[in-house]
Amino acid sequence: MNSMCWLCLLFICNTMALSGEIWKPCPYNSLSCIRKYFSQHGVCKQRCDYNPDVLNLTSAVVVPYPTAEITSLYQHITYIGLRGNINNFFINPKTNNAVLTVEFPDIRLETDQVTLFFHRLGCEPWTTTDCGTVKCKKIFVTAAIPNPYNLQMANAFITSFTYDAKPSYSFGPKIMNDSFSKKPLLAFLSNIPDDIQQLLSILMPFALQMFVKYNICDFNLSPGSRIIRPCPDYSLSCVQKYFTDNAQCTVPILDAPYTITYPFPWKIVYGSSNTTIIYSRLDFITSCISILDFFINPATDKAVLTVQFFDLTAFANHFDIYFHRMGQEPARMSTNGTFLFYPIIVTATIPNVRNLQMRNAFFATVCVNGLASYTLGPKVMYDVNTQFYFDQYIADLQNRSQHFLYYIMAFVFKAFVKYNICDFDIYSIRV
Repeated sequence: MNSMCWLCLLFICNTMALSGEIWKPCPYNSLSCIRKYFSQHGVCKQRCDYNPDVLNLTSAVVVPYPTAEITSLYQHITYIGLRGNINNFFINPKTNNAVLTVEFPDIRLETDQVTLFFHRLGCEPWTTTDCGTVKCKKIFVTAAIPNPYNLQMANAFITSFTYDAKPSYSFGPKIMNDSFSKKPLLAFLSNIPDDIQQLLSILMPFALQMFVKYNICDFNLSPGSRIIRPCPDYSLSCVQKYFTDNAQCTVPILDAPYTITYPFPWKIVYGSSNTTIIYSRLDFITSCISILDFFINPATDKAVLTVQFFDLTAFANHFDIYFHRMGQEPARMSTNGTFLFYPIIVTATIPNVRNLQMRNAFFATVCVNGLASYTLGPKVMYDVNTQFYFDQYIADLQNRSQHFLYYIMAFVFKAFVKYNICDFDIYSIRV
């Protein structure tokens, strides 16, 4: 009779999987049942420990707050209240994911060192450092784990959500009483629910990973993530050594030039605004650069390097703007200009961690404030209707500037690597 019941259950589960319906292998979200499922279908060791209520995250975490024009750096974070409850667990055959949701009823995040970077026009950011605490109720953290019959927690996509509309927070007196940062800090605090949600979306994956590790199954992930940080302090000398040991490049022997030049014509097509711009030459100047993060992801065999350019000025001594027109040749104008951006954060994802090749890197660029300011030189119009199109160009300049950065920052980033970390001898190659 018992074997017949199991055969019936197996038949029902297979039928639901084939039909694409969600399947709950543990209908009552029983912890023992979920442990059994993970141990049978995951590369992990079953755990029955009692989840510790307090854990420390030693790695530093960068959290941007674009609406408040603030970037924060959290170090030595302590999680209090990690004894969560399983809210749901199911298999979705349509997406081929196992989905686990854990509720943390009352969680507190404490740090003895949070640094706020207040962005300033044309200047280095103003910084202030002190302790900080955030308290939040009813946080739901969900992991969508691909391949439910060969679970790999390292590949999970983790998200968080909270209904707490008024989470509590506190900062130390050095932050709260800083006269210079009072105005931007008020803008930050006035939008605190959204700002804390931003913080939680970055910090709560660690909480879920630790819950799974101590309560369900140990996937042997490093604390907080699957990544390895060979340079915990992000020092330039350490990053340089890693590159020289694991890449076909040489230690830089020349000082970084004050101006970085791209001497070739650069054509950028702005399809959304029907415009093409050809820059005859571009020169770039930046006053301050720092490494924000550097880590190795064994699961993807990639090295990830994030660099912040506190400001970037682009000089175009001549460029032609072509305004697309239906059934006609494009209207054209020529000018020159200077464009200031700040701050810009660029992340390079470089495959093959034991044989790094910068030419194979994928670049992602975020400019917190967009185009800060610009000046344009005398304009040469080649068509009577060009002024109309030029007015549209100016009106959409902010969006175009993001498009511009998408193309040029890979080149600027490679120049930074060439002169400061390791010379891959690709700087002269067009990008």
